[in-house]
Amino acid sequence: MHSIIKSKIKFDNSVILIFLGLVFPFFLDFTIFEIEIMLKDIYLVCISYHLFINFKNRNMNKLIKLIILIYLLSLFFFTYKIYVINENNEIKLFKLFLSNYVHSLVSVLSSLIIFFWLKKELNKQRYQIIYKWFNYLSIIIILEFSFYLLIKYLNISNIFVIYFDIGRIYSFEVFRSLLLGDHILTVIFIGLNFFLSIYSLSRKIEYIVILRLLLYLTIIFYNIETKLTILSFLFSLIIFLFYLCKKHKINFLIKYNLLFLFILIMAVIFSTFVENEKTNYLDFIYFKLSINSLIDRFNINLITLYNILQNPFGVGWNLAGNNFFLNTIKPAFCIAMYNEDLFSSCLLFSSIYFIEFHGDFIQPHGYMLNVIASFGIFTYPISKILMNELNNYNILESSKQFLTLNIIILFVSTSLLLNFVNNIEIILAIIFSLYFKMRFNDK
Repeated sequence: MHSIIKSKIKFDNSVILIFLGLVFPFFLDFTIFEIEIMLKDIYLVCISYHLFINFKNRNMNKLIKLIILIYLLSLFFFTYKIYVINENNEIKLFKLFLSNYVHSLVSVLSSLIIFFWLKKELNKQRYQIIYKWFNYLSIIIILEFSFYLLIKYLNISNIFVIYFDIGRIYSFEVFRSLLLGDHILTVIFIGLNFFLSIYSLSRKIEYIVILRLLLYLTIIFYNIETKLTILSFLFSLIIFLFYLCKKHKINFLIKYNLLFLFILIMAVIFSTFVENEKTNYLDFIYFKLSINSLIDRFNINLITLYNILQNPFGVGWNLAGNNFFLNTIKPAFCIAMYNEDLFSSCLLFSSIYFIEFHGDFIQPHGYMLNVIASFGIFTYPISKILMNELNNYNILESSKQFLTLNIIILFVSTSLLLNFVNNIEIILAIIFSLYFKMRFNDK
């Protein structure tokens, strides 16, 4: 009995450390030889080491070795290419790459360790601990959103300027939680809590849960700029309600991801037939929806595809955009070529001018091509190792709880189809560990 209690306390404390890693201040950093190091990355290294030394997993060790190999090859090829190009700002670009490189390596390894540790430690009783912490953080974000609205609409930001510059922390166009550091990630996090609350409501009607649902919807639709993420949310909600009512077998993640992508592609194609071709607006009831940003994302994925062909060994997680300007072969066409602005943007995304103007490399927008670009030909052995890990498990029967988790993964994956989202790796590690543990059971 004592050992069980001790084990539970140890698990609780480790989960707290993981969630602290999710919300660790993203804006705290320091520089070493002009290379930016985030304090959050140092914290993730510490908790990953803490988790790593407490359990062993052969498949995880294989993946870590494979990923380190990919990053060593990425560093070698980037160094070789940039010094062959011999531009005047090669040192500056190389140091900028190293800053992204360190952050990328820490993100992927720490998330991998968190995933394997949670998959080992989770059980039916411990699911609730994860849900509890998701719930706690969502309540804090609701309070933060209330504070944000207060300083925006009551014009009281001057009161706080003594302590910090509100304008540097909050954008008054979208709500970006300080805990998460990205407005798209904020919507995704609140969205997954929305689905968890619906699951809770389906078991027992509680007015406080209904109130939370309304507040979640307020935050989601306040960030109307994240059109693709909101569309993903509505799409997933429709599917969720359909399955709750019909109680069909749960086996739809890939199918509905492809359906969602088809809808987006048709939206882009249809936009070429609107009255004013140069505007790229879709008329929907009383609204005009601009899809320029959507077309840009398709173009970035096109450039990412060319990057895969020229970097077959992979470049490291989210580092494809760091290599765009180094590629010798670039797309000769892009989507919506009739529009000069969009065609120019397609060329800029893969040029050094973009880096000089924005002070950073462009990010890949779209997780499917991003995964292949990140790990190259090693994507297959990585997938094979993960599948081998699942061979040690038996399939469990579906449940309403499992349906909710499927919907959350559908929502997150469709949100990432053509988006780049900062610092989402830990959330992915948590929800996929829940998924695999709930979908499969130890033999």
